[in-house]
Amino acid sequence: MEAKPKAGKGWEKGREELRQHQGKVRFLAWLILLGLVYTGLLHFHIRLTSIHELDGILGILLGIYTCAHPAANLLDIAIYHHGLPPQISSKGSYVRWWALNIAVLLVGWVTIVTGLLRFSAAG
Repeated sequence: MEAKPKAGKGWEKGREELRQHQGKVRFLAWLILLGLVYTGLLHFHIRLTSIHELDGILGILLGIYTCAHPAANLLDIAIYHHGLPPQISSKGSYVRWWALNIAVLLVGWVTIVTGLLRFSAAG
């Protein structure tokens, strides 16, 4: 029988980092979904409110909020040197992580542009 490794503070910290990373991935996926739903609704001329300007403002704010999260992830890595947790720090994991961040950024930009178009079309 092999002895089980003792769960020390480093192991617990690694699990917590992994849990936080998985939470970030889920949150980024929800942001993509929310941005796509907003853009889709306005594309098919479904009003969120009865005021075009308000629909546009909501889209602009949602897009800015969406774009802020990939920017925060970049700052985490660039300034604080927080990378992926050690359990998933393979090259493929980094590629998927950055692909997800770029996708969120693009959806955020599309949401901002959609909101700007709705806001400017109101007049």
